[in-house]
Amino acid sequence: MTPPRAVEELAETGAAPLGVIVPAGAGLLLAGSLIYRRSRRAA
Repeated sequence: MTPPRAVEELAETGAAPLGVIVPAGAGLLLAGSLIYRRSRRAA
């Protein structure tokens, strides 16, 4: 009897979309800081 073959496969962690999420988050932070600075300057 032969042992079952091991199939090496990494778990799906969902980390692939980080390449999209990180730049989008940075853009939102930058936009928020610009809006905040403009509103503080106008007040």
